[in-house]
Amino acid sequence: VLALHVDSAWRGLKDVGGIRGTFARESPGRRSGPWAVAVTVPLLLVTMLPSPLARMGLVPGYFDPSTFPVAATQKARAAGLTGRIYNEFTWGGYLLFAWPEQKVFIDGQTDFYGEELTRTHISIQGLYPGWRDLMKKWDISLVIMPTGSSLVHELARDPAWRVWHCDRTATILHREQTAVPAPVDPDSAEARLKTCSSDS
Repeated sequence: VLALHVDSAWRGLKDVGGIRGTFARESPGRRSGPWAVAVTVPLLLVTMLPSPLARMGLVPGYFDPSTFPVAATQKARAAGLTGRIYNEFTWGGYLLFAWPEQKVFIDGQTDFYGEELTRTHISIQGLYPGWRDLMKKWDISLVIMPTGSSLVHELARDPAWRVWHCDRTATILHREQTAVPAPVDPDSAEARLKTCSSDS
C-alpha cells in the first residue's frame, strides 16, 4: 500500500545510476514464486508447532486471558447463555471468534456499523444521560465488560441485573426476567466485584 502511494513521487525522481530503468527492464522476466516460498517458510516456522521457533513464543498462539475475556466467554458458551449483548468495543473481534453463536453489539468494523451505533456504544459505556433508555431500546439482556468499568459497577447495584460471572478481566451481567427483581445490596455487589478483581 505504501508503495502505491509513493509510486508517482518515485517515478518523478531522477534515475540515478539507471537503477529504476534496470529494474523496469528486468522485473517482467523474473519469477516471484521462489521469493514467496523463501519468505513463507520462515513465517511458518515461527508460528507452527512443533517448530523450535514457535516454542520461543515470538508469535503467541493463544489469547492472553488478562487482556481478553477468555474464561468468561468459555463459561458463557458452555452454559448456552443467550440474549442481546452489549460488549466492550475492543473485545468484539475476539467474541466473534470465540463465541460464534452470539452476535456482538459492536466490533472494530465501525465503518460497517455506522456512526449512530458507535455513538450509542459510547453513550452506554460512558453512562451518559439516557444510557438506560438506549439499553432498553436495544433490548440488551447481557453485558460483558471489563470488571473495573463504571457500567459493570452501575449495573451490579441495579435490582434488574445480576452478576452472572466475574473474574479479574471480565464481568458478565444478565438482566433478570422476573417481573419484580429481588433487591440488591449495593455494598455486597461492590464487595463481590472487588473479590473478582483480586482473583487470579
